[in-house]
Amino acid sequence: MGYDLHIHRADDWHEFEQHPISSAEWMAVVAADPELRPDPNHEFLALWSGPCRYPDGTWLAWNDGEIHTKNPDRAIVAKMLQIARRLGARVQGDNGEFYNRPEDMPSEQEFAALLNPQPLFAHPRLVAFGCLLAGAAVLFVVGAGVLSIWRWISG
Repeated sequence: MGYDLHIHRADDWHEFEQHPISSAEWMAVVAADPELRPDPNHEFLALWSGPCRYPDGTWLAWNDGEIHTKNPDRAIVAKMLQIARRLGARVQGDNGEFYNRPEDMPSEQEFAALLNPQPLFAHPRLVAFGCLLAGAAVLFVVGAGVLSIWRWISG
């Protein structure tokens, strides 16, 4: 499972069949772009060897009218925006968000933070506040008990 980014011409990437990008258009872009090389083992798949997190390059695949990749970084978003402009298309994420510039993609650190949120107990101030509340609760319970016993004895 992963996060896909889509190049398409529709209002939403789920509807890409309504305004498809043809395989011929895609292969023309691949042939004209020196940064893209066709994968000899997979029809309609190209590898981009630009500066990205994957040492062997990032794949871009055409499928039934749209172009997509998985788990992109900002560098591949920039490349996809360039390709989309050539095709008169747009770049959209799985969650429906559109990308107009590479900075719209969270950085590696922001993305990691979104995927691995810190548990509440990992924040020192929250731990200290929790201890303070627990201590106050104990004092209240003990104090109420002592006061009740005192009233019972005195009264």
